[in-house]
Amino acid sequence: MLTTDILHIKNELKEWMESAKDKETSLYLFTKKARKPTLLSNCFAVLTLELFNEVDSIGQETKETLIGFIKACQLEETGHFIDPLLRKEDLFRSNTHSWDYLTMQSTMFSINALDAFGEKPRHRINFVDMYKDVDFLIKWLQERNWKNPWLESNNIMFIGCFLLYEYLQTKEMRILEVIDQMLNWHDKAQDSHTGFWGTDKGASLPNAMAGAFHIYYFYYYLKRPIQYSDKIVDSTLSLQHEDGLFVSKGGGGACEDLDAIDILTKFTALTDYKKESIKQILLKSLKTLANGQNRDGGYGWKINGHGNFITDLMRRREICHYSSWKLMPYDIHKSDMWSCWFRYLAISLIVSTYPDEFGTDFNFKFRRLPGLGWHGV
Repeated sequence: MLTTDILHIKNELKEWMESAKDKETSLYLFTKKARKPTLLSNCFAVLTLELFNEVDSIGQETKETLIGFIKACQLEETGHFIDPLLRKEDLFRSNTHSWDYLTMQSTMFSINALDAFGEKPRHRINFVDMYKDVDFLIKWLQERNWKNPWLESNNIMFIGCFLLYEYLQTKEMRILEVIDQMLNWHDKAQDSHTGFWGTDKGASLPNAMAGAFHIYYFYYYLKRPIQYSDKIVDSTLSLQHEDGLFVSKGGGGACEDLDAIDILTKFTALTDYKKESIKQILLKSLKTLANGQNRDGGYGWKINGHGNFITDLMRRREICHYSSWKLMPYDIHKSDMWSCWFRYLAISLIVSTYPDEFGTDFNFKFRRLPGLGWHGV
């Protein structure tokens, strides 16, 4: 049996999350030094608690506070969930992480966070209606910048999730037909050499891998066969760095590592191709992830390893902004709410894929709705 102490990792994460609460509102901050809680930071916290399978144990008052906060952010006219702190002028790179990108992202995570509580939005997601027109949807897909599939696939994931969510509420068969046409388009556009999208348009392999991760979800959920599965496995395996993670300069990345790990855990359930190689690679990833928890109990975008207090002080600060939003800065080496969710999600995917290696049921609770955090293959 492997000795990785998953329960210890979970308990340390829980303590960090509690320490990252806003004292005035009891809502979750993105980082301990964040000025105010945001809609996104609270969605990430809820989805992490769900993964712990502890949403029901957080207390009724806290639960009502979180549900009320999230629901209050929804606009009746369009159905968008928009953080009241979000302003267009606060987006550093509005040509990439645009207003539409941020508002669709926050809407998708809000729907999922509410679903973790067994709750639904107050209002229908009206803005998705335009994407039910197949001609419009196909033209929209063709106009994406396929040199940057990592970015563009997020937009596609948002729309696909909204369409599937509406189908699950209404059972309107026409919506499934629209999604089917969307995937037909992807079948034709998929690069047969890599199994990804965009690599035949100039996208790098790591960028395309991260992009494909968002799109495969719809194939998994609808039990639709995915072309070039062997190529997908080979392409993803080729990206593992010597530290066990999936960024060439080392230290991984919260998104990149989860993307690759999710692909490998799902494809090893779908195919017998290179099963043993995948297992060894994923267990190597797990070791690095388990040893990479920060001294404060959280996780950062980068895995720092077990540094000491002096090396932590000497490490150069690298400040990024989540989705290019001015109000969500973070140091990629320090703990943040997004990275905590994604790092523990990556760990849970590996452990649940090889339960016999651990001998303990860690009772992970994956997402019910298709999209980030779903693991139903």
